[in-house]
Amino acid sequence: MDTVEHWVLDDDDRALVERLAAGLGRDAARVLAYLLLRRDNDRIERSRATSIEIRIGTGLSGKAVDDAVSRLETRDLVERATLESSGGGRPPNAWRPVRDRRETVDHVYRTHSDALLERAAAVADVDREPGERSGPRGRSGPRDGTVAGSAPEPDREIAVALNWRPNALHLPLYAALDEGAYERRGLDARLTTHRGSHRALETVLDGEADVALVGAGSVVRALAADRPVAPLAVLHQRTATVLYAIRDRFGEPFESVDQLRGRRILTTTGSETCLLARLFLSQADLLRDVDLVDADGEERDALLAGDADVATGSFADPLELEAADRTVDVLSIGDHFPIYGLTLVGPADLFDRTDDRWRRFLAGTAAGWATARTGPDPAAAAVAAETDEPASAVSDRFARAVESFGTGDAVRDEGWGWHGPATWNRLEAALEQGDLLGETP
Repeated sequence: MDTVEHWVLDDDDRALVERLAAGLGRDAARVLAYLLLRRDNDRIERSRATSIEIRIGTGLSGKAVDDAVSRLETRDLVERATLESSGGGRPPNAWRPVRDRRETVDHVYRTHSDALLERAAAVADVDREPGERSGPRGRSGPRDGTVAGSAPEPDREIAVALNWRPNALHLPLYAALDEGAYERRGLDARLTTHRGSHRALETVLDGEADVALVGAGSVVRALAADRPVAPLAVLHQRTATVLYAIRDRFGEPFESVDQLRGRRILTTTGSETCLLARLFLSQADLLRDVDLVDADGEERDALLAGDADVATGSFADPLELEAADRTVDVLSIGDHFPIYGLTLVGPADLFDRTDDRWRRFLAGTAAGWATARTGPDPAAAAVAAETDEPASAVSDRFARAVESFGTGDAVRDEGWGWHGPATWNRLEAALEQGDLLGETP
């Protein structure tokens, strides 16, 4: 009997898989990473791999491999050929990458950003043929890693309005800046901070920014009011908004929604967290049975002062209290209702413009997401330099955010930033049902 040696992906290959998965989804990324590594391995004589070799090398099922190679072929990432066989019968198919590793990653992000823009047009109800102005998905642009149609224009400014002070949730944007993912695509990206999603969104509407990072509730209310914006990509798949209580102040473990009845809840009137908390309470039929107390952005301090029983906030707020040796109980709104997290929003007329800053920006941010997943320390240091917390805490909070609400089935199957009309429509219907859709922030 003969012994046959097969090469398989291992933990050392995780970084490449993560980088590709940001623009492809998990299974297709594993297949493409295997094919790239196989081709670059001097000990492997044949660069092309058959289906059975890919299955063994990636640990995927036959159907998963078939679906993955089909997707990779559609996006012009791999090419197929038949292998000569001495055993008779039909010669087997085999695949190899079309480009080298760096060009492959660039092409992955470029075609992924095309797909994200198509989804943005669908959600914003903008008439746009698939691939319009940016080329059909998978076949857009040259194989040299540049943006389709031309070399990147140097120093093309793009202003990005953040919804709050720099924090762990913003890490992918800082990672893209730190590693030069925007610069390499001809963008001079600039981040500005604003007090809340509403103000960040207004910068796009006023033309002061090209992109804003905005909570999903604010996005839906803007779309329902026919304001000219389009959600480009979901930075995190579920909202990071939480309700939390300090146990010794609350008087018992805070474990269920029903315990909120008759309680005082701290929030900031007009904020995204207030909107989502009210939606949550409305869905639980508790909105009339609680007392909302305006904390003007200081929910955590007011909770410590005993001004109320429960506070609204972001996932990091209870973590900071836990770090101060407090016992904190948390209810995550995203666990109870499907609400997207922070979303990158652009002007609706971007589809009518001749430049492609937004596509380049999305490609660069996908790269930043992958870097934040695999090597967050430099970006965490950049965030920490603008705050009063250590870089290690920023990295740890981003990792916890990804685990809790940063990913999901859509990211696993399609890649970072994926979103669709169905989830947006459900949120709009819920806000309308709760008479929260038309309120002025």
